[in-house]
Amino acid sequence: MSPITESFNLVTFALLIAALGQIVFVLSMLLTRLKVAAVYTPLVIFFIASGCSYTLPALNNIWPEFTIYAIFISLPCFSLQPVALWLYVVGLTSPTRWQFSWRYWRHFIPAFLGLLLSLFIVVLPESIIKPIFIDGQDPTSSMGIFVVVAFFVLLLLFLVQSSLYLVFVVKRLLRYQQQLKLLFSSNEQRELFWVLWLVLIIAGTWITTLAYILPVMINEHALFGDEVIAACYLALVWTIGLWGLRQKPGFHGRYLTADNNQQLEQSLEEVLLPSKKKYQKSALDLAQSERIAKKLEAAMQNQQLYLQPDLSLPSLAKQIQVPANYLSQTLNENLKVSFFDYVNHWRVEHAKGILMQGTQTILDIAMDSGFNAKSSFYKAFKQMTGQTPGQYGK
Repeated sequence: MSPITESFNLVTFALLIAALGQIVFVLSMLLTRLKVAAVYTPLVIFFIASGCSYTLPALNNIWPEFTIYAIFISLPCFSLQPVALWLYVVGLTSPTRWQFSWRYWRHFIPAFLGLLLSLFIVVLPESIIKPIFIDGQDPTSSMGIFVVVAFFVLLLLFLVQSSLYLVFVVKRLLRYQQQLKLLFSSNEQRELFWVLWLVLIIAGTWITTLAYILPVMINEHALFGDEVIAACYLALVWTIGLWGLRQKPGFHGRYLTADNNQQLEQSLEEVLLPSKKKYQKSALDLAQSERIAKKLEAAMQNQQLYLQPDLSLPSLAKQIQVPANYLSQTLNENLKVSFFDYVNHWRVEHAKGILMQGTQTILDIAMDSGFNAKSSFYKAFKQMTGQTPGQYGK
């Protein structure tokens, strides 16, 4: 008998049911948010797909005849997960309000192929499928051989697809963090570092799942018990559920206009270019850039614009009456600093004077210097001075 038909032990069953309960709870919360934020749509797809992929096998204990259908329902669902995760991150990091669009259709081609194979297998006679996937026999008919080969091809496609999309997610997050530094002076709880940790958890879970499935599919015993898969999956569902419900889109409350977004993309592309190619198409010359730098310096000294907690590059450009892309170029090319670091440098310098007086608490100094949180104040101060605020004030 094939290992795929062995009953799950009680621990595995309990873990999968717990994961399913978590999924149902998270989905009920997410569905209420879809009306106000389309960014949660991919997360809904992710939970539905992952629920079908991992928790359907738990029904083997209750309905053994369902085993073969659970296997093939999982095919398209596995392919949906990396796409849904990537789209969720795209939505979280979008500078403009994100909407689900049919332009993403090509990303769903692997899932569609999996669905076609699943439908094809379901309508095949049980006499062809059962000996292969239930009894562990080698395929003898041409149809059986086709099904086995197609199944393995889709598994390999999932391996390649999931690896690519995890890379896409990491690249998107790194680009997003550069966008934040180009545009905003305060980014508390918007950096999405938790998603990078989530990528590691997901990669580990998918690798573990494949290490479990592949030996089983060639009629060998799995390398470890299925309770390991169930435990990994419960941890994955719990992590995504916890942070997914808490996390708002990174640009929520400060979405960019179409013009500002275009300027941002242009500035970011220029920052990422090799130094010799930066700003070659820009109309801003060195003399203009130096005038903007002096104007910026005077505004910071005289008006103390850095004390505005939500100061952004577009709002600063508007206040000193220069184009946002020119200001960005001046900061990056002339002053050799990001907008985020430039503003926080002024804030730290302001805080130094207050610290030497020794009359206020660290939290009050952070707030009075333009920071939104004590933690961001500590981080910026230590980065720029090599000391904590407490050490500096002694």
